[in-house]
Amino acid sequence: MLDQAVTAAPWNDWARRRLGRALYEANQPDQGQQHFAAECQRRPDSTALLLDWAEGLRWFGRQERQRGAKNYEAYFEEAEEKFRHAIKLDTLDTASLGALGRLLLERDHKPEALEQLDCALYLDRYDWEAYAIKGDVLREMNYDDAAVKAYERALAIQPNAVPVLAALGKQLQRMEKHDEAIRRLERAVELDPLKARSAYLLARLLRQVGRLEEAIKCYQQAATADNKWDRLEALTGWGETLAQMGRQREAAEKFREALTIEPYYKAAKRGLAAAEQAGA
Repeated sequence: MLDQAVTAAPWNDWARRRLGRALYEANQPDQGQQHFAAECQRRPDSTALLLDWAEGLRWFGRQERQRGAKNYEAYFEEAEEKFRHAIKLDTLDTASLGALGRLLLERDHKPEALEQLDCALYLDRYDWEAYAIKGDVLREMNYDDAAVKAYERALAIQPNAVPVLAALGKQLQRMEKHDEAIRRLERAVELDPLKARSAYLLARLLRQVGRLEEAIKCYQQAATADNKWDRLEALTGWGETLAQMGRQREAAEKFREALTIEPYYKAAKRGLAAAEQAGA
């Protein structure tokens, strides 16, 4: 569809940028690289173009890391280079600063990530996405209370931000504030039932507090995720919950379903072996 939009309206810069990202997301990094390189020759001063290129590289690098590939760092390094170039072109662009902060967190450069996010928030104290990413960084640095405050600042600006509600719920679960965590995650699922990740986080928490039937319903919802790794986690968690309830045959079915997606997924293989042994 995007390539048709570009053909029909070659002046449509948004479609041209999105086409490049779509190539990365379709596992065609070489074509994505060629597309963005050609676009940058046409518009060398476009920060929006550099941002989309960097996001495409970041996305593909994450996929390579999940697949266990050794070259994922090269994509992260190139993404960082594009983000920094965009910031040089526009030092007041908070979107570039926030995106660089997120990437630095993924590369485990947490203090530098915090520095970039603080710069973004100095320029725009209403940038709720920067507060949310800052919460992620603080969580990874084990500053639990500060992470909660950052997420709450984000929600004060954008109360219905589903990813932030989910992140806050996850953080509160880590701090063993289970009732409040459930409330936040239930709100995330209520706001956007299609956000399978929120349902998965809620399912894990419900399972942790012993509400197993409710957990199964949430795992069922989470198993509809578009991302295969999210589906794998949901199906495996679903199987583990069924096994915990003594329903070994049903558990084995869920583990087998997970293994049809990724035959070498260790958690599902272990679960299947245990379920088959318990049901023998």
